[in-house]
Amino acid sequence: MASSSPSPPFPKPPPLTSLYPRTAEIRALMVTKTCTTKGPLPLCPAPIHLPLRSPNKLRTRPLELQTPHPQTNPSTIHPHRASESPKTPTQEKRNNASTATTDVLRLLDGLRVTVSPDIYVSLIKECTENGDSAGALELHKHIRRSGLRPSLQLLNRVLLMYAVCGCLVSARKVFEGMLQRDFNSWAILTVGYVEEGEYEEAISLFLRMLCCINVSEIPSWIVVCILKACVHSVNKDLGEQVHGWLLKQGSGDENPLPRSLIDFYGKFNCPDCANIIFQQLSSHNSAIWTAKLAYDCSGHHYDMVFSNFREIERAGIRKSRSMFLSVLKACGRVKDDGKCGRQVHAKAIKVGVESDAFVQSGLVDMYGQLGLLRDARTVFDMVRKKKSITFWNAMIKGYIKHGFSVEAIKLLYQMKEAGLTLQEDLLDEVRIASGS
Repeated sequence: MASSSPSPPFPKPPPLTSLYPRTAEIRALMVTKTCTTKGPLPLCPAPIHLPLRSPNKLRTRPLELQTPHPQTNPSTIHPHRASESPKTPTQEKRNNASTATTDVLRLLDGLRVTVSPDIYVSLIKECTENGDSAGALELHKHIRRSGLRPSLQLLNRVLLMYAVCGCLVSARKVFEGMLQRDFNSWAILTVGYVEEGEYEEAISLFLRMLCCINVSEIPSWIVVCILKACVHSVNKDLGEQVHGWLLKQGSGDENPLPRSLIDFYGKFNCPDCANIIFQQLSSHNSAIWTAKLAYDCSGHHYDMVFSNFREIERAGIRKSRSMFLSVLKACGRVKDDGKCGRQVHAKAIKVGVESDAFVQSGLVDMYGQLGLLRDARTVFDMVRKKKSITFWNAMIKGYIKHGFSVEAIKLLYQMKEAGLTLQEDLLDEVRIASGS
């Protein structure tokens, strides 16, 4: 019988539909590796990407969690609760991923197989993609207990895993314990802090990085994160210094820096700087125009908003929903009996964005601000699934502004029947308007 060809070092695992096929596959892989290799496989350096996502979608545990809680079966304690709180598909997927990672580690320990770095890399990647904080903590504990001296690339992957899972306290402990760090190490944790809203920590870490390592050129995406942190932490001086450094390096025109700079100066109400950046650009794409419209609208330069919107049409640039939001907001603040607003509404229908939830909220707000409550209610009633609280708030505030408190109260009851949370500040406005 011809001997079968040896399997590759670590084939890419197929999509998991069951735990047992994956366990059998990894067990066969471990036996093959222990029989055919003389030492641990080297860890192949790979570029570190930052697939950081929205923390609301990824976080499965609070930030202060440092040890995974043991999972108990609620049906064994309170059998009647099993039907009251069914698990969502996302929760079941993460729980299955956590169970798979734990079972694989137990299998490897049971076989008394020395886990090589490439196996750890595969498990880290799985925890990162699933946002599995419990599995990440368990996997990192296993790496520490194994006695393996992790390379810089492996530690960077652990940092990325913790940052994506929202475990920034654990990520910071790993970072401070690293004997060697490269730019990726600093960047992963900095972006992680920005994504989680820890802007002061992100700025502090960025400044510390500039003092500790020699960075001749900073990538544009990390500069965008720092400018965002400067806006939210009201640190105008640092943002201006970053802009000056970009001008010195000659990299201020690289995408997406111009838009971030226009947003930065717009938030701090510096029209001259924002206009200079806009005018110095050789070409203006959709992102640049969107930032310019948002800046002019926030600065109450409504005539400029309309002028720029007409210029966008003449240039043939594709109009996005963000552009319509700024223009609709400007239309709602101009007293022209809704002529401009109806024209923009017609253009939204022509472009095909009138069914977008944010554009619909903007239309209701615009008509409500102008007192055209019938038009606002027409747009409101056209939407079947009203899941956005902003959408309801726009209609209610339109009624309150023009003295229709009874209609506003009716909408509040409809919101409650729809299962939406009533905001306290909105309730206060209705109470004041109704005199109760």
